[in-house]
Amino acid sequence: MPANALAEMVAAIPDRQIASIVRELRLGPAQPSSMTKPVATEPPKVIGKHGWLDERKLEPPPGISLIDQMCEAADRKERRCR
Repeated sequence: MPANALAEMVAAIPDRQIASIVRELRLGPAQPSSMTKPVATEPPKVIGKHGWLDERKLEPPPGISLIDQMCEAADRKERRCR
């Protein structure tokens, strides 16, 4: 690292502030805080006979047929250009 880059980094933050950060981190990780109230999350609902979700039929995701059509159209266009 060039000496002038290191000098700029050292000058960017005062020693006093770095020492304060180090002291703070020696106390352990900071506790989460927020101005908003925490949102209570519901536990997942148990569905099925034995606490598992019932099985679903495997099928393509919604909209995949549109993507297939777009790809087929692009392939046809490329073949025409050859």
